[in-house]
Amino acid sequence: MRSNLPKAELFLGKSISRFPNHVMRKHIDSGNNGHLFHAFDASTHSELAFKIVPVDNLPRNSDDQYAYLNEAKKANLLVHPAVVRGHDPNFRPPCETRGEPAMKAQRS
Repeated sequence: MRSNLPKAELFLGKSISRFPNHVMRKHIDSGNNGHLFHAFDASTHSELAFKIVPVDNLPRNSDDQYAYLNEAKKANLLVHPAVVRGHDPNFRPPCETRGEPAMKAQRS
């Protein structure tokens, strides 16, 4: 799936169509299915982690989407400096770009 990832640099200093108040400030890391950024939410003046996953890498059926959401729920139960809480998972089809957010998370 990593071959589906657009270059992370394309997102730096920009916001995402569905999250216009979130600006990607720094690329943290990339995995097989997406990029993780340090972002800034202008509406709340807060820092957060923001994961961008290309549409082709998102779960397609409801069972897979449930598993993806269940993983986020389990991570939210953990309390550790290396784990951030997940918020606002998004599985709607993209309207502008191939890389669309799958999850935003607060910075711990």
